[in-house]
Amino acid sequence: MLELKKGEYSSVPVWIRLKNLPYGLWFARGISKVASILGKPLYVDQRTEQLKMISFARVCIELEASKDCCDTIDVFLNGAVRVVEVEYEWKPISC
Repeated sequence: MLELKKGEYSSVPVWIRLKNLPYGLWFARGISKVASILGKPLYVDQRTEQLKMISFARVCIELEASKDCCDTIDVFLNGAVRVVEVEYEWKPISC
């Protein structure tokens, strides 16, 4: 008796890759802080958590459907601005 309804959602989970993340931010709180600029961090993948692949950090975030998708994030670290590239594995239609 399950009835499926097509509806609108205010947020969706999306996997992103944070490229050029400064080494000083390669810990749980640092990655979470950068990802929270885009949305609510939910998970990191196992390779990111274990620091197996440091070319990018893969993070699942809860992205607001009405919010624009950014391709870069400016991060201030030790008095310098670093640009972190953002790659979306999938973008909602509104983005």
